[in-house]
Amino acid sequence: MMKFVIFLLCALSFSFANECEEKILKLEKELEYAKKYDNEFKARDLENAIVTLKTKCKDNPNFYKELLQIKQDKLTKLEALEKELDTLSDNQDSMPKAEYKFKKEKLKLQKDSLKQELKALELY
Repeated sequence: MMKFVIFLLCALSFSFANECEEKILKLEKELEYAKKYDNEFKARDLENAIVTLKTKCKDNPNFYKELLQIKQDKLTKLEALEKELDTLSDNQDSMPKAEYKFKKEKLKLQKDSLKQELKALELY
């Protein structure tokens, strides 16, 4: 029984350590595909992502897990902003035009900013 518990702990720790390695392998496969079809820009971006991921994972083994959490948080915020924009549109008649326009622009800027941040994290 004790051997089984030790084996299970080793297997679990190995699987958690491999999240970065799995992502790196996936990116390397995409890189091969990009090179095969002469997509230089995609290949360059993938090479940069692989180098960055290797460096970050070496410094912090939980980097990829944290990165996924950051992405999820940003997606949640994006959904909340979209709901807020919908609510604002529904309440358009009950507020002055200038206030509506100001709030709408502010929400759109926040939404665009989040989309850019998500796009920057896209390769990882």
